[in-house]
Amino acid sequence: MSDESAEDRREFGLDLGEVRYEPQSGGSRLRWYVAAVGLFPFALIVFSFYWMSTGEYIHHSRSLYLSQLGYGAKLRGADCDVVIDGDSTAMVDLMPKVIAARTGLSACNIAEVAGVKRVNGMAVLTTYLQHNRAPKYLVFQFAPEDLSDPWRWQWGGTFEGVLYGMQFGHKADVMRTLWRYPDSSLGNAELGFRSGLVWHLTKSPPAEEMHSRDTQLGRMPEGGKPLTKCDATDDRKLAPQPDWLAKLRQTYGQDGTRVLIDVVPQPTCDPTVGYYAGALAGLIDNKVSTLPPEMFIVTGRLHMNDAGATVVSERVATQILQMEKGGR
Repeated sequence: MSDESAEDRREFGLDLGEVRYEPQSGGSRLRWYVAAVGLFPFALIVFSFYWMSTGEYIHHSRSLYLSQLGYGAKLRGADCDVVIDGDSTAMVDLMPKVIAARTGLSACNIAEVAGVKRVNGMAVLTTYLQHNRAPKYLVFQFAPEDLSDPWRWQWGGTFEGVLYGMQFGHKADVMRTLWRYPDSSLGNAELGFRSGLVWHLTKSPPAEEMHSRDTQLGRMPEGGKPLTKCDATDDRKLAPQPDWLAKLRQTYGQDGTRVLIDVVPQPTCDPTVGYYAGALAGLIDNKVSTLPPEMFIVTGRLHMNDAGATVVSERVATQILQMEKGGR
């Protein structure tokens, strides 16, 4: 062996002129490994979405929101003169018991978090109306940036909407969302898979909290520290869509149902109050208004504690009473 060949063998493990034979099975194992690594994300997505469509998944949920998802979709033969719908500001901030006490009309709250409408559109209300009588009053309440087609909404995640669609048979809406936002597919699948595992390893909250919507006629009471100041950088400005609001009134203001479209009050320190006071003028049934920051809580966008929710619910009740008397 030449000195050059000996040096090559020490450095590379073989003479550069030597033919090296790879094991026949090595390439096959490598291909299977690469295939497994490449397919794992897709397998995770498929398995997670399948799991999220099962009743077992939601049964083990430890989330107060997710465990009570689809309150309105599950109602059958409900006797509600006043039906509340909208985004999470309606779900948290409007109290059917307060409205019923003031008006003498039965009330229920079928609103869900914004992500449900971002994925499924008006499916919650459509399902409710298929299985229950049409209400006398239909009250929509939204955050000011949500007074347009939910497909335009820019804030809030889609996980709750994906889970709602999988649970209540709106898989086409889910697929459309995942096609439109492909980058969120893996994120939602990973969150669903991880949440499911965590729920199996953690203790469930008290039963009264997990079923609070049942005892509150659909309202979701939410705890949290009072808001002390607004985030000056949270400049959520999205122009309303008059045509979409008119379509809400036309579509659902039938068979004796009267439609109210309201915007939730904002904290006095909210930087967008002035913008929405002008943008929403003449489009909604109430007016852009403010409440002290301490009536809001820090755990959700424009979510209120019971004191704030009572004030807003009283205002809605007053609107309904005025309509009952023939006013507007």
